[in-house]
Amino acid sequence: MPLPEYGRNIQLMVDHTLQINDREQRTIAANNIINLMAQQNYQMRNQPEFMQKLWDHLHIMADYKLEVDSEYTKPEKPFPGLQRKRKINYPNNKPKYRFYGKSLELAIAKAADMPDGEDRDRVIQSLLSFMIISYKTWNFEKVSDEVIIKHMYELSNGKIKVDQVPDISYIPEKTVLRKFKNNKKKKKRKNNFDRKY
Repeated sequence: MPLPEYGRNIQLMVDHTLQINDREQRTIAANNIINLMAQQNYQMRNQPEFMQKLWDHLHIMADYKLEVDSEYTKPEKPFPGLQRKRKINYPNNKPKYRFYGKSLELAIAKAADMPDGEDRDRVIQSLLSFMIISYKTWNFEKVSDEVIIKHMYELSNGKIKVDQVPDISYIPEKTVLRKFKNNKKKKKRKNNFDRKY
């Protein structure tokens, strides 16, 4: 449909109007369609040249083939105000491990390119801690150090090798890590039919 905002029914009416042979009947049908289009956009009635816009849209939907008697001029083809919307291409670069997310992969790539030193080591330790928390949050199970070390090696394309992961046992189990899991155990929510009036 050239103008989907008017809906399929209006477009079907326009298509039917094009098949009417009698010009007078075709003009009556076109005026009826214009009235329906105006009802759909009643909030724009106060705008200048409102009816001219509706007739322009009618001709666009009729592919400029509609021949009727009207006080409003027929637009030239193609209508200058109508431009095809460009399709947005969404990125297909999905993260390798979804529970870490794409942002962590980008952070690991930046850390891998950092020069060796104390700053790089601190950044890597922070990223390892975040990886453990993310893994536990989404998988609800204890993760071994070997798994985190392996994931870090894979996500950094072999640029970051670590021997051990930081200890995050200081984070209480009943806070962030188990919050999502505990929400599942909440009792069933009552609906309106369970109310006592």
